[in-house]
Amino acid sequence: ISQNISSLILRHSFLETKLHDNIASLKRMQLLTLQSQFNPHFIFNTLNHVSILTLDAGEKGEIANQIICNFSDLMRISLGNKDYIVDINTELSYAKKYIEIELIKHKNSFDIEWDVPPSFYNQQIIKMCIQPILENALKHGILALKDMRGKITIQRYNTEHNLVIKITNNGVPLKRNELYKLR
Repeated sequence: ISQNISSLILRHSFLETKLHDNIASLKRMQLLTLQSQFNPHFIFNTLNHVSILTLDAGEKGEIANQIICNFSDLMRISLGNKDYIVDINTELSYAKKYIEIELIKHKNSFDIEWDVPPSFYNQQIIKMCIQPILENALKHGILALKDMRGKITIQRYNTEHNLVIKITNNGVPLKRNELYKLR
């Protein structure tokens, strides 16, 4: 009986591991499918053409040109690497382009602090995971501030078993029910 139970436990463990691997593989395939739906050549040609058109439009054209160039760079990073996992340096370059666009749009109305030492740039991280968190910090925290300058801080540290990227802001805190919905 004990051999049968041990055998069942091992089989269950194997099937559980296989299921987790299959789910992870499916998620990677879904992400790659979404990313491949764009024709990068068309996107970059269009952005370059619009960028050229803005050069003669004065100060607002220069601002629009900066946004277009940053967006083009962001798209190049995003579409240029089909890997699901990238190094932290690549992920940070994506996040920095996003922040540059937001700083232009919001007239440098907030500060950003990058506290990620270059010695960690080669560590691996899930592609495009920082930008949505930065977007939420900006949208729900920083832009809601009225009487003080906003600040977003990106820090990197290790726990015993994990790499941690911590993003904080000094903006309006989430209410408990909003936090519950987000989770």
